Amino acid sequence: MIAEGAGAAAARTVQAGRFELVDADGKVRGALGMTAEGPFVALFGAAGEMRAVLHVGGEDAALDLLDGAGKLRAVVAAGAGVKVLDAAGMPRLLLTAAADGPCVTLADAAGRVRAIVAVDAEGPGLTLSDAEGKVRATLAANPNGPGLTLSDAAGNPRAHLAAAADGAGLSVLDVAGETRAVLHVTAEKAILDLLDAAGKPRAALAVDADRTRLALADPAGKPRADLAATADGAALKILDPAGKIRADLAAAADKVGLNLVDGAGKVRAVVAVDVDGPRLTLTDAVGKPRVLVDVDAQGPALHMFNAACRPGAVVAVGADGPTLTFWDEQGVVVASVP
Repeated sequence: MIAEGAGAAAARTVQAGRFELVDADGKVRGALGMTAEGPFVALFGAAGEMRAVLHVGGEDAALDLLDGAGKLRAVVAAGAGVKVLDAAGMPRLLLTAAADGPCVTLADAAGRVRAIVAVDAEGPGLTLSDAEGKVRATLAANPNGPGLTLSDAAGNPRAHLAAAADGAGLSVLDVAGETRAVLHVTAEKAILDLLDAAGKPRAALAVDADRTRLALADPAGKPRADLAATADGAALKILDPAGKIRADLAAAADKVGLNLVDGAGKVRAVVAVDVDGPRLTLTDAVGKPRVLVDVDAQGPALHMFNAACRPGAVVAVGADGPTLTFWDEQGVVVASVP
């Protein structure tokens, strides 16, 4: 039907239920028409198969794309996004743009969601899932920095990796969800903490510009050993359950020394090795030296002292043979052999 209006610029309107486009062979290659749901535009291939349909129904508009076999392969829908299907008709990709941001969903041949890429107000994010639908990895980049989480087959997080302006950190969790290892790296230092199943710190390794340090704790979380290395040397401290140092070993360029301490904090034994030779000192409960064993260029010697720290006896072995000397309480020699 053609309707004409009056006036110099007369308007023409053509109304019909369907229009068709045909090629030189008379085959229908396009159609514009109406259905009960609304208008549509259809495009056909050379063999007459439908390849694309644009249809409008209600407040929705969608474009369907089909392959040469007439199977639906993609749908572009206003408000719903873009859906891409495989040859078996299984949706494999979905692209949406919601109010909070766009999202891309990827599925496997069974239709299971395996990957999601989304962007919201906090930043972009990536989620990867296994064939059972369990989330195995998530990657996000928020204003504080990027973060990566890896999960096991049960979907339990097992590792977290994060990077911020002041450094980067890695946390490793056990199957129960307890953090068992934490690595933190900054411009100044690197720190590795190891924890037991109860979440108590058991070992800590720290490295900075001045030293390397290893600290060990017992099952109660109390420090029991501390090893440090600097440019001047290395030192090892052993502590008892009360946190008191009981052994202190230090090594420098010109000397190695070991101090053994009793429960009251008194040094009771000292072993030292320097350029003059090795030396062992034993002290009493009040810290006074009572026994000294040393080896120098002249030979080995054993010194014993009384409570006043005065010499009591000396056994020495020199080039001419052994000698034994005794002193009384006043420091007077009372016997000498030979």
